[in-house]
Amino acid sequence: MATLNSSYIVVGSGVFGASTALTLAQNYPSASVVLVDRTVPFRESASWDWTKVIRAHYADIVYMQLALEAKNF
Repeated sequence: MATLNSSYIVVGSGVFGASTALTLAQNYPSASVVLVDRTVPFRESASWDWTKVIRAHYADIVYMQLALEAKNF
């Protein structure tokens, strides 16, 4: 559980980093949340184009099913 003096640094402002920083800020309003990246947008990031955001091609079938469910959400 976050305390009044909690601090978070999220490295990477792609889809997952930005959503993590936002969730932390919303759930722990008294905490310090810093989001850092080289530049936005960063062409080498994992979420630069639509094919890399969430994909459903994984070796683990359970993970693949979760990815498909997330895409349809």
